[in-house]
Amino acid sequence: MPFDSYTTLSTALSEWEERTYPSARTDEFIALAEARANRKLRQDFRRRTSATVNTDADGVGTLPTGFVGLTSITRSLLGSVPMSQVSWAAMIDRNPYRIGSEAGVFAISGTSLMVAPVTDDDFTIQFSSILSGLSSSNVTNWLLALAPDYYLFGGQAAASAYEKDYNAASFLQAQADEILDDLVSQGNVAEYSSAEMTLNMVTP
Repeated sequence: MPFDSYTTLSTALSEWEERTYPSARTDEFIALAEARANRKLRQDFRRRTSATVNTDADGVGTLPTGFVGLTSITRSLLGSVPMSQVSWAAMIDRNPYRIGSEAGVFAISGTSLMVAPVTDDDFTIQFSSILSGLSSSNVTNWLLALAPDYYLFGGQAAASAYEKDYNAASFLQAQADEILDDLVSQGNVAEYSSAEMTLNMVTP
């Protein structure tokens, strides 16, 4: 039976064990596997998306729910170029109360995004988001389609920990982590292997 949906994965997490678990328990195992994946996948291009952030009169906006890491940000205005990131402290040094027609830098703190010079406008951000978790209403995602064995081993690791079999849990988690490492390496090659280096300056 292929593990290509929430239902088949939940069934497998019981059939591959010595006991049958209710769906509420297999949901826990799946959620724990996804929590691990969210920490280890970093900014893989396969979980990248875009959103619009509106900044207020102070140049501050709120990051989208599920935000993991920022790839780029540009003002939602034709001809705008990607902005550069600085620390929150550096924003103070740049006089965060100065009003400008074109924001050039940004900083992130918690769930807040701040631009300088202060600009009240929409900004388009490209960012990595957490996995769309499996459930009865969201039966698949890109990770399950690409690596069903990760979900199987990750879920089994959680099941073994639930049964207090920590040796088996450690072994199975190592198998699951190796799959995630392979995915990260594969993703880096897919995204950057043909990328051309571009310098932000005049070159000879």
